[in-house]
Amino acid sequence: MVKNIVKNLNSHNSETASSSKKLDRLDCELIGLLQTDGRMPNNAIAQKLGISEYTVRRRMKRLIDGGVIRIVAVANPIDLGFEIAGNLKIYRLFYLKSGNACGAT
Repeated sequence: MVKNIVKNLNSHNSETASSSKKLDRLDCELIGLLQTDGRMPNNAIAQKLGISEYTVRRRMKRLIDGGVIRIVAVANPIDLGFEIAGNLKIYRLFYLKSGNACGAT
């Protein structure tokens, strides 16, 4: 699921880059699982990644508090009364100075 290991996530202003923006392979795999199923329980994530549930909770808190991920609800536009709905998939890959990347596959 993860193409490359991420060593350091660039921010727009490198002077304000914080340690909460540093991602490793495990962070990318956790994010990938949540992108597949945003409601996946922590114990299921822990089992899939071969780590403890505590580690999952701690990493998720760091990623949320650092603004790397957000928990959001996505509504069905048809159920909300819209007659036309579109779907646009945007693929964005963050390239780092080191040449590593963490992105969707």
